[in-house]
Amino acid sequence: MNALEIPLVQASFARLLPLADRAVPRFYAHLLAIDPALRVSVPRDLRLSGPALMLRLGQMINSLDRPHVSMPLLRALLHSDLRQPRSTAHLAKVARAAMMTLQQLLGPELDGPCRAAWGSLYFLALGVIAEDALWSEQPLAA
Repeated sequence: MNALEIPLVQASFARLLPLADRAVPRFYAHLLAIDPALRVSVPRDLRLSGPALMLRLGQMINSLDRPHVSMPLLRALLHSDLRQPRSTAHLAKVARAAMMTLQQLLGPELDGPCRAAWGSLYFLALGVIAEDALWSEQPLAA
C-alpha cells in the first residue's frame, strides 16, 4: 500500500466504526450469500466476536503506516478471525463480502480511490497468504 492509500482506508474505517454493530453481521451475511459452505467460518455469537474483530481490524488498519506492526496483526487476523483462508478463492470471497459491506454502509463515501485503497489492502493480505504457503507444507490452492 502506498502513502496515499493508507489514510483512505484509515478514514473510511473510522467512518465505519459507529456502524460496527451492523457491519459485522452484514459482512457475514454477504459472505454466506457468496458461499454458504463458509458457514463453518462464521462465529456462533457475533455479539461477542464482532466487537473483538472490529478492534483487531482497527489496530491493524491504524498501523498500516508501520508495516513492522501491521503485518503481524494482518497475519493474526487471517489465521484466527478468518480461519486461515488457504486459497486465493476463499480470500477473494472474504474481500468481496467486505467490499459489499463497506459499499452498503458507507455509500458514496466509498468512491473510486477509496475502493482502490481497500483493494490494495486485499492484495497485501493475498501476499501474506502466499508467503505463508511458501513456508508451509500445505500448497496454496487456486
